Amino acid sequence: PDRDWRWLMDLGNRLKSWARPKPEKPLPRLTPAEMFRIVIHEMDTIAETGITSAKVNQRYRDTLIVATLISAPIRVRNLAMIEIAQHLVRTQEGYHLRFVASETKTHQALHLVLPDMFTTYLERYISEVRPHFPSADTHKGLWCGQKGNPLAHETLYNAVCSRTKTLFGDAINPHRFRSVAASFLAESSPSDALLARPLLGHRRIETTEAYYVKARQIRSSQVVSDAVKQIKEAPSPLSKRRLER
Repeated sequence: PDRDWRWLMDLGNRLKSWARPKPEKPLPRLTPAEMFRIVIHEMDTIAETGITSAKVNQRYRDTLIVATLISAPIRVRNLAMIEIAQHLVRTQEGYHLRFVASETKTHQALHLVLPDMFTTYLERYISEVRPHFPSADTHKGLWCGQKGNPLAHETLYNAVCSRTKTLFGDAINPHRFRSVAASFLAESSPSDALLARPLLGHRRIETTEAYYVKARQIRSSQVVSDAVKQIKEAPSPLSKRRLER
């Protein structure tokens, strides 16, 4: 600690200046609303046919995990740590997800409200599906595994990729749902784009600024398109003079 490590910082800065940004993967073809309709239909189908085997229970669990990410695009670390009654809290209005500052990457408390229609599927999972996983009664982890413990980060990550591939035709990892949510807000309106910061738990506005810029670009292009359309539909001055004659 008493040595001069300036050379290491200089080298790190040089590497950052040399590095090229990794191309961003294209967003899924489906909107969050379309994805949510698919997962709800899938869970209804499973419930109607009966949850009777370990494979079907796992299918319902993984579909519910995807539904959670669509509704509350939290980081995979927080997704994996969810415990019933601690992070997943039942209120009169429905279910809430709450994480204290020490549990988040940005060290900021996070509080998200799950959609009302989510209640039925969560309660079905907690009361009918979760108890069938091995040793589910020995811990409060929401996402139970087949080995008697809550799902590990890697297992949960792979489960999401596999399930989304089956449901949507595209393998979407947990972190991509954060970009999906921010882009969806940006495409709604510039003001909605600013909501991505509290939703995703970003500490710095610069992290979310790209989505705001995208929203302004979309809005600007819409204004130009509307103006061009009006010009195209309006009669030309020459045509107007001919009609007057």
